[in-house]
Amino acid sequence: MDVLRQLSQSVFDTSEIFPTRASSCRLSAFKLAVSAGKELSGKTDRVTHSQAELSKGELVPWVQDIGILTGTASSGSDAVLKLVCIDRDAGGTLAIPKDAFRDLFSSLCADPAALYMVCHQYDGYHSFHDIAHLPTWFVGTSAHALLWTFDAARVRTVGIFIHRRRSNFKDFCNFVGVYAGCAYTPYLMLYASCIHQQHRFDTETASELASIHDIERCTGFGPPSAQNAAVSVPVSGEDSDSGNYHQWLPQGSKAGIDELTAWSQAVGEVGAKIANKMRHQSTSAQMLETFKEAQVAGAQGLNIPPGPLKERYEASQTKLHDALPSVERHMTTYKEYLIYLKFRTDRLSSVLFILLTHVDARASINLAAASKRDGSSMKTIAVMTMAFLPGTFLATLFCMPWFQSQEPDVTKAGFRMYWAITLPVTTVVFLVWLFIIERKWILHKLASYWNREIYGSELATSRKFKGYIS
Repeated sequence: MDVLRQLSQSVFDTSEIFPTRASSCRLSAFKLAVSAGKELSGKTDRVTHSQAELSKGELVPWVQDIGILTGTASSGSDAVLKLVCIDRDAGGTLAIPKDAFRDLFSSLCADPAALYMVCHQYDGYHSFHDIAHLPTWFVGTSAHALLWTFDAARVRTVGIFIHRRRSNFKDFCNFVGVYAGCAYTPYLMLYASCIHQQHRFDTETASELASIHDIERCTGFGPPSAQNAAVSVPVSGEDSDSGNYHQWLPQGSKAGIDELTAWSQAVGEVGAKIANKMRHQSTSAQMLETFKEAQVAGAQGLNIPPGPLKERYEASQTKLHDALPSVERHMTTYKEYLIYLKFRTDRLSSVLFILLTHVDARASINLAAASKRDGSSMKTIAVMTMAFLPGTFLATLFCMPWFQSQEPDVTKAGFRMYWAITLPVTTVVFLVWLFIIERKWILHKLASYWNREIYGSELATSRKFKGYIS
């Protein structure tokens, strides 16, 4: 494992995810503090939320104030959760200087092996447990990456939130705030990540489903619904209420190739998003399994000392664990719906491919019809040429110096030679042309004649000879 840490540190030192020019930055920060009563069953916990904008010079003091490395510790019955948000541009560059990030990462006392996940923008769930560092967790999703550590002695959770696709730090903090009473366990971050991702996926899937509905309505291929019921025609002799299939009118066949191409691209994008969601759903299932294992291991798994903190850790774990069946049912239902939606996108993609083929075939037919019209025009030109050809020939012929109208012999000797050469050459040209275009028919006729005249006579002679013998 030490070799992997050294490799991760080397990757971080040579990483290009940080800005090359020194620049000032302001980072959003979120703090959640829970103050409990003297007894576990006493008065309700007091929860405070706060947000701040920090410069790079204020990051480490802000983190150390919670007592991870130094600083004054609060009461032993308090739990604190802090998050620092770092933006990332489209090119993958973090909006923080490398030295500032290094200092922030060191103040978390995080396992250096997690640096590899940050530098390579890894997805999925990863955990690192080493005696020399605080327990470290890393979660990578399509929207953000989350890295955090937990100080069991003081019940402090500090993390780094890195944007990936869109700004959703505020939404994530709201989800964490809903379960503020469970801040005594670091697995609150796992639970909040699963719930936050599930709600985000539900919103995105609703938009993607609307796109699929629009394309199905435009093409006329889709399940029965109120939107496309007007274009459905039941199969003859079947009742639509009996659960039988419908025969849809091919509206999409009237669409142009540009529209079909755009629809096909949109369906492909939805299919890719569905596959990505199914991949991240597997990560969420893995995180929930980790949460269950932590529930079984108890406070000993994080070396939490006996006392009120241990009791509140176990109470927080139990509260979250009791809600797991509902979350798992939600995720299972959503996964089954993703499978169904993937089937619809695959089917619609096949339909669009067929419609594109149909449009292409229709274009080919139109091209063939245009070629036929061009052929008719050429035929008309040929007929007109044939109509004027005799007159042109005769006019040219009489203009040649082979006729002497003032002499008794009107034609000269060279005139007969002209025809003696021209007619055979013209005949040969026509025969060669006929052989080129009808060579198969000519060769077939020659072969038939050869078999009939040669082999046919030999066969007759053989039969006659056999008759004499018998």
